[in-house]
Amino acid sequence: MNASKSVNKFGILIDFLGPSYQNLLIVQNMNELMGQNQRLSPILFYQQYGIFPLLPLFAMMQVTNMWAFNAPVITTSLDMMEVLLNCPGPSRKILYMMDLEWLYHRAPYRAFENIYLNEEVEIIARSQEHSDIIESCWKKPSTIIEEFNHEAIHRFVS
Repeated sequence: MNASKSVNKFGILIDFLGPSYQNLLIVQNMNELMGQNQRLSPILFYQQYGIFPLLPLFAMMQVTNMWAFNAPVITTSLDMMEVLLNCPGPSRKILYMMDLEWLYHRAPYRAFENIYLNEEVEIIARSQEHSDIIESCWKKPSTIIEEFNHEAIHRFVS
């Protein structure tokens, strides 16, 4: 792929900007990505502000700024995917399944169906085991990326 045509920006949408394993993975991996290629421009969109113990080396913005963001956006939860699906700006809407949320998330089947079977939603599985389960319950994930690996994430959104 020609470097001038590769995607240099993409977004990540989370619900709360605070300390959690998931947020730590995201910030560490995006910091590593920025260290390798400073022409990249990932933006972390969040719904609620919180104090994070690790200094991010990339932009962070409130979710309302995502409205006109014309690049791929990855989210990690069903709640945030509902927000993303209602947002006209992002060019791709990607669900990175950190967990198998439908197993413990209380919602009607239709709510899950509207996300997991939605043609606009691309699914990334966290492991081969998760991929197999997701495929048997919903649809085949687009890819498998373990532990939010920054290089694989960048390749997928490019």
